[in-house]
Amino acid sequence: MKSPFLPVWMVAFVLLTVLVSSLVLAAGKSAVLKKSDSLIEIPKEPGWNHPSYRGWESMSVPGLVATYYDLDL
Repeated sequence: MKSPFLPVWMVAFVLLTVLVSSLVLAAGKSAVLKKSDSLIEIPKEPGWNHPSYRGWESMSVPGLVATYYDLDL
């Protein structure tokens, strides 16, 4: 004979597992983000007046423009 509480226990087990795993993943992800923010800096774009500027191209996505620079300069 099936227990009437079996579906309740199954739902509780799944919800508890998802809750605990999401908390563990969120804690680990925030620690990684804090560590990587201090180590990685994105360089600033030199601008169109810089000697390394080589041109631009309008891409197929509306509003997207690709700017080209000579990285060896």
